[in-house]
Amino acid sequence: MIFSSCKKDFQALINVPKPELSGQPELYEIVRNLPQPLINYLDNPYDSEEEDFDRALYYLAKSLRIFACDEEFLLDVRNYLNEDGELLLDDFLSIHNNYFTDLENELSNHGYSYNSLKSALVYDNVQFPPSIKVDNFQTCNWFLSKAIIGIGAEADFQDSIGDFVPAWYPNEGCNDWDEILIGKRFG
Repeated sequence: MIFSSCKKDFQALINVPKPELSGQPELYEIVRNLPQPLINYLDNPYDSEEEDFDRALYYLAKSLRIFACDEEFLLDVRNYLNEDGELLLDDFLSIHNNYFTDLENELSNHGYSYNSLKSALVYDNVQFPPSIKVDNFQTCNWFLSKAIIGIGAEADFQDSIGDFVPAWYPNEGCNDWDEILIGKRFG
């Protein structure tokens, strides 16, 4: 299942027992044991506006990790998705305000409030609303309460810009995270 934090691209994979994508794992490559911190893969010396946007997505995704092992949250998301597997985070949080407080507290650990983060989601003079997108919402197992949280920003990895998504995978106890890159295989 893939979450997306804004309509531009932020992604997270959910309900995966191991860092693999069930259903069609041959379409994806998981890169573990990264040689540098995940945030460094968002560096973009050619477009500082995109880098700032991607870093805002990074901190939103990093903050949403607190819900990655929360079965109730995952089921609430499932029940609120539209027919395309999407929901606007503002709408969802207005109904499920118990999650808002936790998200706001987590964002404050990274120097943001929810509103300041929303204000940072601007690219090419377009404001992007934070949203969640679950690409495989029709086939995922919603009752596995563990998620890979990823950022739909492009990762510069092995001279392959745009083919990899920076992500985190929770450990067994959901108290620590492995930094990974998820790449779509072509061909």
